[in-house]
Amino acid sequence: MPTNLEDLKELSNRTLLAFLKTEVDLGLSFAPIAAHERDKGNLEHYEQSKRKAIRAAQAIKQFKVRLPPSDAKQDMETCASELFLLISTL
Repeated sequence: MPTNLEDLKELSNRTLLAFLKTEVDLGLSFAPIAAHERDKGNLEHYEQSKRKAIRAAQAIKQFKVRLPPSDAKQDMETCASELFLLISTL
């Protein structure tokens, strides 16, 4: 267990990055499901899956600002942009 402030910050940043990566994965999973359900005519499941993809993208947008400047932060900004673009096609 971390004992000093720097170790705690590093652990917090790694945990946040893992959370954001999970949200990216979720968003990128739900968006194609939404498109598939829309194409099948199942509007209820389409709306549910689209909302879940949007929630994932919003979580990324909300929490990525807490990451320190780094390549990982830039990657998260790119992923969020790509996810919002994908959602806009639904």
